[in-house]
Amino acid sequence: MKYDTYKKERLEYLKDFIANSKKRPVLFVGSGFSKRYLNLPSWKKLLDILFSSDKVSFNKPLAYYLQMVKGDYPKVADKLIKKYSNYYWDNTENNPEFLYEENESVDIFLKYEICNIISKLSADIDNIDVHNHAELKYLTNVQPQMILTTNYDQLLEKVFPKYDTFIGQDYLSAELSDFKIMKIHGSITDPKSIVIDNDDYNSFRTQQEYTVAKLITYFVEYPIIFIGYSISDSNIREILNSVSKIVGSKQDNSNNIFLNNIFFVEWNESEKDPQNIDIEKLIDLGQGNSVKVNYLYLNEFSDLYNTLAQKSIDINVLKTVNKTIDNIIKSSSITDLKVDIASIDYLKDPQTFLSLLQQPDTLLSLSTIQSPDQLSAQFYLSPSELAKKAGYSNWQPMNRDIDKISSEYSIKLRKETNSYHVVISGGVTRYSDRMISLLLDYKKHKNLQKYFD
Repeated sequence: MKYDTYKKERLEYLKDFIANSKKRPVLFVGSGFSKRYLNLPSWKKLLDILFSSDKVSFNKPLAYYLQMVKGDYPKVADKLIKKYSNYYWDNTENNPEFLYEENESVDIFLKYEICNIISKLSADIDNIDVHNHAELKYLTNVQPQMILTTNYDQLLEKVFPKYDTFIGQDYLSAELSDFKIMKIHGSITDPKSIVIDNDDYNSFRTQQEYTVAKLITYFVEYPIIFIGYSISDSNIREILNSVSKIVGSKQDNSNNIFLNNIFFVEWNESEKDPQNIDIEKLIDLGQGNSVKVNYLYLNEFSDLYNTLAQKSIDINVLKTVNKTIDNIIKSSSITDLKVDIASIDYLKDPQTFLSLLQQPDTLLSLSTIQSPDQLSAQFYLSPSELAKKAGYSNWQPMNRDIDKISSEYSIKLRKETNSYHVVISGGVTRYSDRMISLLLDYKKHKNLQKYFD
């Protein structure tokens, strides 16, 4: 296949997928994005800058330390912590006071140095006119439902000024209304938030599955576009591993988990047209596990950004409508409810939408909408996980028991959304804790009427 044909067909496929999903895309943005537009360093290059600084000295080059830890970048970063701590304690003048607080972690000096390096290297960001940039001007027409990034710099804030930004672990306690930039590895505006060394990554990994669970609706229902990452990036493998545990029931003909809503975009740096280009990629997750995702190999991104763009009303209007709906629902004596504006597909005309609120059944239908964090917190058990907790060998005999209960008590436990069960679009089934108790009592031949009164 000729490259131009490949590119056209892949972008048309992506465009059709987004249109059929009736959802805005979610962008997952990595360091390659900032390298492309700001010429910022990769992780390895950043380590090289830190190692070669005149503030520290090492007897061996960076390559030596990378070899010692088999290329584990966070472990290499650990080698820098003491060096930068010593430097800043020997040179305290004109440095911010928070660096020297007794309860501050010793890695703060390394993180502060990183923030200074990125800030200096991206000093021209204020002079970038994104609306006249060769590619970024097209990206400004994209209105993602959400943006997640592992980047520290502020280029995304420049491109999407109307989006609210959450840094580091702030997103864990944030209400997941939409149109946010979630900087999950921290930002140069807050040195303490930077994820760089081994302790940081160990802490991040323990929270990662919770993060994915909190964002379950987005990872399952929305087109996810990974851009600026290498296919072998450890961050990507760990995130996809967490996602695969949630949607593990989707498999292709080779029994590989196929995350068909995920599109991995990689930059073709070669001037030559590539041969035998993949349309899907199998990503090795380690320990014999792998997932398949959609793949696009592109030599420029203007057409990609045009493909991702959707006509819609202004983001500020959408955010206002979101807040308005929330207030309406809460004022209608419906308690503990958060409305996910993302559930209202293709909202383009605010006047038409607001007129819908005049109709008597509208509040009832809106009251069934739940936010992603509510769904993930209440319905977190896959069929296999539920079967294990309820003492079944697998989900098949469990489903037979659920259907027997449904028939006996005239309730569609697996066919409808209820307090025991929910089906997320795409056919992903999840259960709540209540189903465990129900099944355990059924196996003990107890009367179950109390569950349905």
